[in-house]
Amino acid sequence: MSTINKKKRETIVLDENSLPLFFPKFTPDFFLPKSSIHSPLICISREIQKYQQSTELLIKKLPFERLVREIAQDFLR
Repeated sequence: MSTINKKKRETIVLDENSLPLFFPKFTPDFFLPKSSIHSPLICISREIQKYQQSTELLIKKLPFERLVREIAQDFLR
């Protein structure tokens, strides 16, 4: 039976006051890589959330009504 020596890793807990002045304040964006902040999937999900929370219509009523009537006439023919 072999044993492996595991070194204990010390974890350093930092708070805002322990950082030097040249470090930015603690924000979640500080720890994320830049590519994950502006990835297309995150941008798309933010846009979807924005439109789900808004009450304005994306297509005006009359143009939408014309479009629906045109499609309905194609099915009736």
